[in-house]
Parts: sequence; structure tokens; C-alpha cells
Amino acid sequence: MSYLRQQLVLVVLMFGTTLSSSVFSETMDIFTLSAVKISNTQMAKNDGWTVKEYAIDGPLVFEKKLSEGLSSNPEVAMEQAKKRIVSMNDKLGDIAIDSYKGKLKAVELGVKKLPAIVINKKIVIYGVTDAWQALKIYSSNNK
Repeated sequence: MSYLRQQLVLVVLMFGTTLSSSVFSETMDIFTLSAVKISNTQMAKNDGWTVKEYAIDGPLVFEKKLSEGLSSNPEVAMEQAKKRIVSMNDKLGDIAIDSYKGKLKAVELGVKKLPAIVINKKIVIYGVTDAWQALKIYSSNNK
């Protein structure tokens, strides 16, 4: 066993479960549209991966939900919208921010098209809607 590996084992034994699992975790960021479902994310999680899913169309979905069921009369719709916003006031900021997170993260990681699965913030796999399949592709190309 190499010296570095011995030291790592020693650290893990010394600190036991106090070390965060995310220190050793690999990450998978998944970018899709809200209507597209990615399968087998739980398998990746069970294998120790930290998986985050983002819907790029979050802002559109948010806007649609906010305006859903409003009157066709502009004045009435304005009043309905105001009441809706006031009733959601405590949560509105968080909902709006969450709706944009995916889009911002995709730009940050250089995602060009969807669906995209980004492994360890470096490798982008396009066109795959199965998280486990993406890991197989990643593993076969990174041996």
C-alpha cells in the first residue's frame, strides 16, 4: 500500500463517520427540460454519487404556474396576480431563485444542449436520459 493511501486510511479510521461523505463523493449534475425524466438516478446515488437534477425550463414553468388560471380581462388578471403574489410572498423569492438555478449552473458548466449529464463538473455526456448509462459511458472512457 502506498504511503499516501496508508495516510488516507489512517485519517478515515481516526475520524470515522465524522468525515463528510461529500469529501470523497463524485458528482453528477443532470440538466433537462421539466418534461424529460432521467432514469436510474437512485442507482447512481446508491453507488455513492452526489446527484443533482436541474430543469432548464424552470423559469418558464414558474411563470406558467404564476399566471395559471388568471382572467382574460387584464384588470381582473392584474388583481388576481397581485393577490397570488401576496399569498406566496414568503416563498416567492425562493421559488423564483430555484427556477433559475438550473439555467445558471448549465451556463457555469458550459452545457450546450439537452439532456446533459455533467460528471465531476468536467465531463459532459449529451443525449443520455439514464444516469446509470451515463456512468457506464464515463467509466469506459476514463479507464
